[in-house]
Amino acid sequence: MVSVAGSVEINRPTNQVFEFLANPENGPKWQSGLTESKLLTEGPVRVGSQFKETVKFLGRPIELICEYVEVEPGRKMVFKSDNSKTLQFDLTFLVEPGQAGASRVTVSGHSHVSGLLRLLEPLFALEVKSASRKELQQLKAALEGAG
Repeated sequence: MVSVAGSVEINRPTNQVFEFLANPENGPKWQSGLTESKLLTEGPVRVGSQFKETVKFLGRPIELICEYVEVEPGRKMVFKSDNSKTLQFDLTFLVEPGQAGASRVTVSGHSHVSGLLRLLEPLFALEVKSASRKELQQLKAALEGAG
């Protein structure tokens, strides 16, 4: 199992940051390896809402169905994917007020690779941890550049 955690301060109000994060279709704007993401359920994101995403994993596209398992509008959301035989994960996003009207986004999660790919888990762990730091900076740039 690979664990990741990190946070970033974004110079945008918490409601704007949360709305951006709660729209899965924004994912490719800041997440490396994510080539497509589409909400499958209608209405605002809530517990049980699902989205489909395509990620590049070891050079190959993998389609995942993700489901929100916890949502506190404007503050917190947790989603998971466990339908792939290759890759399963859960992610938690927490958006809190930061300094001078900014927002602090904290991300934590776990991922797990299965089968023969489990032998590559140490390399996968290094890549995931490196990518997560970069993605937080890309999230900051996407939101602060959207003024």
